[in-house]
Amino acid sequence: MSSVWKALTDAEREVYSRRSEQLRKERATAYDEWAHSVGVDAIHKLNRDRLANGKPRLAVPAALRATRPIASFIAFAAEKRKSGEIPTHLRTTEKGKLAGEMWRKLTPAEKAVCC
Repeated sequence: MSSVWKALTDAEREVYSRRSEQLRKERATAYDEWAHSVGVDAIHKLNRDRLANGKPRLAVPAALRATRPIASFIAFAAEKRKSGEIPTHLRTTEKGKLAGEMWRKLTPAEKAVCC
């Protein structure tokens, strides 16, 4: 089969590539519709059963995943980087340490107001 594929011209391969991409999009759309119809809890239950049988997990579409609110310290550090209070030339670890020192100096009231 690979010899047949290798013998095709680029134009002939393009037909198969376009069809493959179309089928991939259709399958993704159908999966998203199915996932929205059954819900996250059903997918989690299916995944427990699949793992018990040695099968791979089903993906939960991003639109259905629970999102957590951003942590106050992370928002604080991002704000300090944007304002220039944390120098950009520092390494990432040094930026984190500096932001941590600044955060620890805040009072609980300032932390609550901050973010």
